[in-house]
Amino acid sequence: ENEGFAYNELGYLYSIQEKSDMALEIYVKGTEKDPEMAGNFYGAGVMYSNMKEYAKAESYLVKAITLYKKADVDEKADKAARQLYFTYLDQGEREKARDFLSTSISKGLDKGYFYSQLANFYFEDKEFDNALKNNLKGIKADPEEAENYFGAGVNYYYKRDFKQALKYLEKVVPMYKKANNLSYLGDAYAYLYKINIEEGNKDKAD
Repeated sequence: ENEGFAYNELGYLYSIQEKSDMALEIYVKGTEKDPEMAGNFYGAGVMYSNMKEYAKAESYLVKAITLYKKADVDEKADKAARQLYFTYLDQGEREKARDFLSTSISKGLDKGYFYSQLANFYFEDKEFDNALKNNLKGIKADPEEAENYFGAGVNYYYKRDFKQALKYLEKVVPMYKKANNLSYLGDAYAYLYKINIEEGNKDKAD
């Protein structure tokens, strides 16, 4: 009874021991024993992705997302979708990854984070208006996703709207501090410094 769950637990134990081959074998067996157990599809997808077997990874992760959504386990569906997104990026499928973001958002998957990632694509193309629109949509979808506040601040900076840039960058600083995200906190401080220097507020910048 509940063989799928048992395989899932065993696969996880092997994975945290870094016994990837064994973990993969167990996860795949778990998908065969219980085709409705999303965790085994997710585990197999992660293993295949790490092994750079991207086609197999995509197949298992797509199935995991479907099963998690069917079971109304949104948090895990989001996690699987994020893993699939990075799988596309890792194999160099930039446009496929970008299309996947839009598709996922339309399906309600990990909207806050995926809006931030879509904004990054526009930012890289220097389409600051479109980047900003996606960051603001992301804030509305998930007010806890810090990346959208940072992105909004940066995009307002490049649009030369320093008042709005400061508003969003100052808001993200405590969020990064709370998460102990020192790298991004440093980036936020760097933009705050640049804005104050450009506005002639040297004392505030210092």
